[in-house]
Amino acid sequence: MDTKNSNKNVDFSALVSPFKFGPFTLPSRTAVAPMNNMRQQDGYPNMDSLCFYTRRARGGYGLIIAEPVSTGKFQDELNPYLQTRLYTPEHAKAWRLVVEGVHSFGGRIIAQLAGLGAGRQHWDPTGKTRPAAASPIPFEVTKDHLPKNFDKDPNIEMHLKGDMPRELTRAEIYKAIEDYYMSTRMAIMAGFDGVEYHTCHGYSGHNFLSPNQNFRTDEFGGSWENRTRFARESFKQIMRAIRDEGVEGKFVAGCRTSAAEHTPGGFTYEDMVKFHKMLIELGSSFVDLSDSAGYERWDIFIPDEDKMPLKIEQAHYFDKELDVPVLIPSVHDPVLAAQLANETKNIIFSHGRQSLADPDWTNKIRDGKVDEINRCKRCNIGCMLKYGIHAGVQLRCIINPEMGFEMYDSANYPKPMAPGKYLR
Repeated sequence: MDTKNSNKNVDFSALVSPFKFGPFTLPSRTAVAPMNNMRQQDGYPNMDSLCFYTRRARGGYGLIIAEPVSTGKFQDELNPYLQTRLYTPEHAKAWRLVVEGVHSFGGRIIAQLAGLGAGRQHWDPTGKTRPAAASPIPFEVTKDHLPKNFDKDPNIEMHLKGDMPRELTRAEIYKAIEDYYMSTRMAIMAGFDGVEYHTCHGYSGHNFLSPNQNFRTDEFGGSWENRTRFARESFKQIMRAIRDEGVEGKFVAGCRTSAAEHTPGGFTYEDMVKFHKMLIELGSSFVDLSDSAGYERWDIFIPDEDKMPLKIEQAHYFDKELDVPVLIPSVHDPVLAAQLANETKNIIFSHGRQSLADPDWTNKIRDGKVDEINRCKRCNIGCMLKYGIHAGVQLRCIINPEMGFEMYDSANYPKPMAPGKYLR
């Protein structure tokens, strides 16, 4: 395999070489970003879920961040809409099959814990539930901040302004904090390699962090210390579960935030570096970056190619300021990813839409077949508009007919575990 002399002599080796990630060695510096792509009505991952994830591990992605999971019954009441769950032994048993499948193809997999759900961005097409957030502040999107092709969606008007959320009570907040403990224990039982605390792009955890979305007057609002309290206390529960289960040094915990809000008065890169350093002191061992204040800057949350200068800037800034692995999303161009891999020491490149368009992105680079990569068009049609998030059904991709049908290819079925080899 000679990637150095392929595609105009770009050196791809740093991108596809083994990379240290906590106690693990990943086969590459590439990851699959968490997506609400395989949501199931009963809350359990199934054969579709299993083969979706194994297909991407089979394609060479070194790390997979699984879809956001509900951490407790209270969250299910807030957000009953097709949310996968992880807080009982039954959930752990179902997820264990997915974990074993990813491991059988040499990948690592992390559970994303999303306590309190979508916050003020919650949308229930049945109309049975309403949003609940840190403060009663609805979101509103202007059409100039929509991602590509969203303005062509005939139903977009209903997504431009959120319903008025009710303010979460202190009792509800403390219950959500407590739920992270059991959910982490179930992730460990399922054999996951780690967990990720979700607090990004306008969802519930983000609502607490944002000075523009949190006007509370109790211990969870106002000052920086108070606005970060929900995250700190939740992460402490995650670390307590890791200690109680005896997997310190064998199991990672990290956090996904927006890199910045990109709104007047919103939090900045400097704020998020301060925030992540705080969590690192508590035991966090990696950072996963999303971006934007949420739906009001949907164009940054779901970026087009014109937003790549932001990603380059973020890769360099967070790599310099933080001494742990940092996941940067949306860098689809293999040449740009290779250049950044050579210029940084801690950056991992995570793909959402590109991993749907071509799950073999990493292997094609490794095998010197860069020109054969099916490039994501960032059209948002199959993964969001016609299917996916807005339609509330399983994702598809207009350039990858295999997407959503992975379970029908036996090559994606887990390989038998080698004798004497165990999950942990």
